[in-house]
Amino acid sequence: MIRITFVFILALFPSLVSLWLINRSQQRLSNRLRGIRHRHEYSPVMASDFLSIPLETENKLAFIGDLSCRFNAYSPHLRCAVNPPGPCEGCRQYEAKTGTV
Repeated sequence: MIRITFVFILALFPSLVSLWLINRSQQRLSNRLRGIRHRHEYSPVMASDFLSIPLETENKLAFIGDLSCRFNAYSPHLRCAVNPPGPCEGCRQYEAKTGTV
């Protein structure tokens, strides 16, 4: 009787270890996903993250319009968000940039 019980327990041992390892890996994955979600929930999103060219770039070929204006669209197609067709010279909505984006 003791032998049968021992064999039965010995047969169940690998299954129990496997279940324990699966549970542990699922908990680890859950913690990682929770950490990633928490980190991205509160991370500040900057406008420069979405631009392929940094805002500080003074590349005249990449942008049209006045780079010192706050409303510059940083686009090769539009001059600014307020007055897209331009011109920038003498624009009533011109505001100088303050600080960084």
